[in-house]
Amino acid sequence: ALPPGLEPVGLAPACGLSAPPGLGEEGEAEEEEDEEEATKFQCQVTISGLPNKLLSEPMMEAVLQQAGLDSAVVGCTTKSGKPCGEATVTFSCPIIAERCVTHFMDCQWDQSGTEVKTKIVELIGADKPR
Repeated sequence: ALPPGLEPVGLAPACGLSAPPGLGEEGEAEEEEDEEEATKFQCQVTISGLPNKLLSEPMMEAVLQQAGLDSAVVGCTTKSGKPCGEATVTFSCPIIAERCVTHFMDCQWDQSGTEVKTKIVELIGADKPR
């Protein structure tokens, strides 16, 4: 049993409210279709100007998690460079991809003075490169 206050709450029929489209017993199949559509959409953000020390998988996971972007990450690749490297992060949500661009805007994380820059590319369909 769930603690008090966390149990599911139904809509009060006396209020004349009904579930929004896609919710409820009838909407379960519709919800699955929406989830399939969401997984088809992908967006890549290339983040350049990152210190090479941040380009390991655990470090990038931490950076994205701390930025609140990890919920929509599909994949991440990195490439070291001189003086800085880059990461290409694939997102399943365009809103989170835009949030990533905003998060890294006007940042400078390397002692060389290199500014962090982002580039966003929309990928539609599972047949696109990751």
